[in-house]
Amino acid sequence: MDQNFLSFANEEVGEQSLGSLVPPPGTSDTLKFSNAWNGSVEATVIQGGIEDCMDANNGSRHLKVRADDWRSGGSQVITIKGGCEDIEVSGLITTKGRVVDVDLDNYSDQNHGASKNIRLNLRTDNGSPVTWRSLKGCRPIILNPEQRYKCQLYLPWIIGVIWDRFYQLLKLLHICA
Repeated sequence: MDQNFLSFANEEVGEQSLGSLVPPPGTSDTLKFSNAWNGSVEATVIQGGIEDCMDANNGSRHLKVRADDWRSGGSQVITIKGGCEDIEVSGLITTKGRVVDVDLDNYSDQNHGASKNIRLNLRTDNGSPVTWRSLKGCRPIILNPEQRYKCQLYLPWIIGVIWDRFYQLLKLLHICA
């Protein structure tokens, strides 16, 4: 079970100005959205947990999240999955994710839907590309084409759905976590 620092679940988010978000050790995600909607979140720093700085899941929609400084603490900077729609993230990535910066439609226990209308306005402090992957055919809309972006992996929707079902079966059989 994920340990999250700040969560918005089953609620309207509204306008949030959060300052610096620095979670305690052992936190999975610093900022978590689960079936959250209609909001704008701004932070000066989002220090990532073991997994993500931000994780949006379970049909979250109509959200804008901006950080002056995204600092990954783990695998990704940002994860958006589980049928999320109309999400925009922006700001400066100063510490990149070990695996990828933006992870779209990785496996979700709560919602197996594909995400859509995901907008990225991110940049890196050292000029390196912002990396992304998509496991169910979601191509992000790049709002700042002057910043280099690099796709690490792209699975078309049908292949992503098949992989999702296969992974779900492996989890049921306790073959993987």
